[in-house]
Amino acid sequence: MKAYRTPLSDDSCREQHLPGPIWRPVVAVSGFRGPTDVNVRLPLVTGVDEHTKAKGGTVQATILVASADAAAGQVVAEAMRGLGSVSVCVGAVSALQKLEESSTDLIVTHQTMDDMSGIEFAELVREIEADIGNFSYIMVIGDAPPPGDELEAFDGAVNQWLPASEADVLLPSAARAALRLALDTQELRDKNAALRRLNTELEQGQLQDTITGLGNRRFAMQSLDDAIRQIEARGGAVRFLMIGIMNLDEVSGQYDQTISNELINAVSARIQNLVRPLDVVTYLGPGRFALILNQPSMAQCTAECYERIYDGVRLKSYKTAVGYLEIQVGMSLCASEAETGAPNPGRIVSITERNLDEAHRSGAIAVHHLTQAFAQQTRPVTNAPAATVVAKRARREFAWQLGKETPEPGPLRFTQSK
Repeated sequence: MKAYRTPLSDDSCREQHLPGPIWRPVVAVSGFRGPTDVNVRLPLVTGVDEHTKAKGGTVQATILVASADAAAGQVVAEAMRGLGSVSVCVGAVSALQKLEESSTDLIVTHQTMDDMSGIEFAELVREIEADIGNFSYIMVIGDAPPPGDELEAFDGAVNQWLPASEADVLLPSAARAALRLALDTQELRDKNAALRRLNTELEQGQLQDTITGLGNRRFAMQSLDDAIRQIEARGGAVRFLMIGIMNLDEVSGQYDQTISNELINAVSARIQNLVRPLDVVTYLGPGRFALILNQPSMAQCTAECYERIYDGVRLKSYKTAVGYLEIQVGMSLCASEAETGAPNPGRIVSITERNLDEAHRSGAIAVHHLTQAFAQQTRPVTNAPAATVVAKRARREFAWQLGKETPEPGPLRFTQSK
């Protein structure tokens, strides 16, 4: 884009109270096929508004004027001389293309343009800004306020309407206030986005659920991985038990979130009272509790072993602010050993979640045992067999020191030698 400019003399600068010799832009020719794109760069006058300056003393406010006529757009731009860097685009399409390239703080447009109305232009501007995360103050100059059928769209996209008959008088002060508001709003939006990013980073590293105070899904996966490592070294079986409140969505739809949280906390307290002290209780998500437990062998990983927990949770009514509520419970269990390799924690969790709905429909505890071949296939670990051999050798040596026979796979029982 080439701009043709004519210099002003020092005398004309002093007459207009402008700092030093400047260049008066005449017209900038664009290669855009359609409405003519006229970009007018007005002089940046320092010392006008401290709020529109950066710390370095340069003006940081940018203004875009969109008009159907180049002369009318330049008149509007002249009224805002000294408030910032002003660009004039003829036609809404040209202005939208410029906004896609660079954001602006203040947009002044006419209510009627050749290719679209000022309100339609403002709606498209908001769509562009939603993608780039920017906010600009939009002012519309028109002969009459928008009609009633356009008020909703006007309120959603336009910030201020100015009558065309009084625009020359009202525009300078209105533009100054609009720039101040736009800069403050954008600063708040940037800080809010930074806080959201920081909050997301903190939540990703958080191991505690905010509703129940139990460990979250991240903590559950870590605990399951620790339990698998334990059975690799000392034998036994790991169990991943999931308990689901299957009617939580109905409770949330009938009552507010506070009642749902009370119900979740009541069920959480009940589960913790039913399990052993060393069993790990976690809360995975909406109405999903998970227990990570270790047993000496797979023989203890049956449905009969957990009927007490199952009945203890589902046969109880839970007190909330709206009275006692009953829940529908589903329970699913997945167990595995590590004799031929460590099982895949993600596979264990996915199988348990998949069987939870079927357990609720059948009214029974769904139990799934990972076979040794299946466990080795889902998570091949080259060091797992060697680790198992080392663990068995350690048990033999420890038993030899105690003068007892070598214990075969299972948890190591410590006995005091005589």
